[in-house]
Amino acid sequence: MADSIYCKVWMDNKLFLLVVIDIEDAGRKEVLTIVYGYRESEVSWLEVLSQLTSLGISIAPELAIGDSAFVFWNAGTKR
Repeated sequence: MADSIYCKVWMDNKLFLLVVIDIEDAGRKEVLTIVYGYRESEVSWLEVLSQLTSLGISIAPELAIGDSAFVFWNAGTKR
């Protein structure tokens, strides 16, 4: 599962946490990565996907779940 979380921690800036969670068949959840950025964009998601690759995660998911923010899907097709 991939999603972004908006955190209002500063008055001037918007902090986004880009999160990828693995959910196994048995229902066990594991956070694979959390990357922070200042907006949800293709560049930010490309960084997340690159980090996953650098961690050695090279198997494509059987199912990917995301919301209607198409920047994640666009980033995934550019990898």
